[in-house]
Amino acid sequence: MTEQPLAFTIFGVPRSGTAALARGANRHPRVFCLHEWQIGTRDGVPTPRFPAILHNPAGFQISQRLGDTEAATLARKAGRWPSLVYGNKNPEYFLGFHQLLRVAPEARHSAICRCPYDVAPSWDARASAPSDVSWPAGKIGLFSVIDWLLMLDCIALYGSAIRVLSFDAAYFGQPDTFVAWLEWVAGFPVPQYVRDAFASLIMNTLPEARGKPAQGPAARVLDRIGARDAHDVIVAARWAPGTALAADLRAYVDRVAEQAAELVATSLRNGGGGARLGPHMGGRAARPLRRPPRAQPRHDGRAGDAGRRPRRRTAH
Repeated sequence: MTEQPLAFTIFGVPRSGTAALARGANRHPRVFCLHEWQIGTRDGVPTPRFPAILHNPAGFQISQRLGDTEAATLARKAGRWPSLVYGNKNPEYFLGFHQLLRVAPEARHSAICRCPYDVAPSWDARASAPSDVSWPAGKIGLFSVIDWLLMLDCIALYGSAIRVLSFDAAYFGQPDTFVAWLEWVAGFPVPQYVRDAFASLIMNTLPEARGKPAQGPAARVLDRIGARDAHDVIVAARWAPGTALAADLRAYVDRVAEQAAELVATSLRNGGGGARLGPHMGGRAARPLRRPPRAQPRHDGRAGDAGRRPRRRTAH
């Protein structure tokens, strides 16, 4: 089987539909997209080659091994085609995009953008699931505002290397938008049965919640920084090169970034988010501070360990 480099990546703020987009890509008979394999994110890491890395992953930072279903899919596709188009979806590629460009400069990088008013409650819902140990406990949607601005900043800075896909256009529009994205990723025409399969997943209308006033501390911060207008620019573009959005996004981020940070910090101080930062948000889970034990008087009247009895003298 012919060795192939990493051909494409998918990223976006967590809970923005990156996993669904990767599953959609895998419907193509000649595309295989991995889910959050930590490859090519460190300086000096060589460009990964596939499928050798899948069979001999030593030396690479891997967060999730290939599951049985993915392995079966890979084996089926590899048995039919001499070469495949390999990709990787990692929501937070935008946090180290400059390093990704060093190891995969020729890859096609796509960012999917979901309305931040929908992302924030999705973070809270994911963190409230007691069985989901991969997310920190607490109400953490407020932090998604910062992630959203960081992603917009990444698109503005590296627009020439990124194409932007609107979540609304991909999942609540016409299947043509998804097909255009998949043809760009794969470099091959999309079979009709793949078009039909994805068309069955397309919803005809936006979620009912979209028409209702957003609530919660994250929504209040987003209202103050005019996030809906900024997101509408991406929705109008549907599927476009980052360069077409870079100027507008740069002006927006420069204008509101400092204000957003202050609003998030103020909201946290006022109890707006009972969050515990997790590893995927740049810190370890916070632990409650423990009050040091208070010194108790000894039996001889001096401060010392509580309950210690005076030493008994013995006759020599």
